[in-house]
Amino acid sequence: MEVIKVSSIKNLKELSWYLIIPLLTSASVLQFINDAPSEQSNSFQYLFDWFLFVGLHFITITIVTIIFFFLYKFIAGYLEGILLFPLTIIVATTILSFATVGLMLHTLKPEGVYIPINIIWFLGFITLSFNLYQLEDN
Repeated sequence: MEVIKVSSIKNLKELSWYLIIPLLTSASVLQFINDAPSEQSNSFQYLFDWFLFVGLHFITITIVTIIFFFLYKFIAGYLEGILLFPLTIIVATTILSFATVGLMLHTLKPEGVYIPINIIWFLGFITLSFNLYQLEDN
């Protein structure tokens, strides 16, 4: 078995910046797949409708993610001098914990447990937690 090196973890953290928007966009599209365009006689119109459908989710996720990061950096910077513990590490660990539990519940599918969101959301939130860890390192 190959040993995980520190450089591998650093590469994973850097890769998470490129994965967060596509993963959350995919999760959003899959969550609202019932609202997706239905097939029409004109294939160009159908492709254009899908482009708009996915584009709307992409723009929404991108704007929300950017607002979240700027708002979080402002709040964390403001509270940095007041708190005696690293807020970013605690928030990132909490998000990672909930996302990992959700991922495992989706994977193991225990009887009597229904999760109304798709598994891609949890993968997106895992990348979000890696991004917060990287913000703390910087």
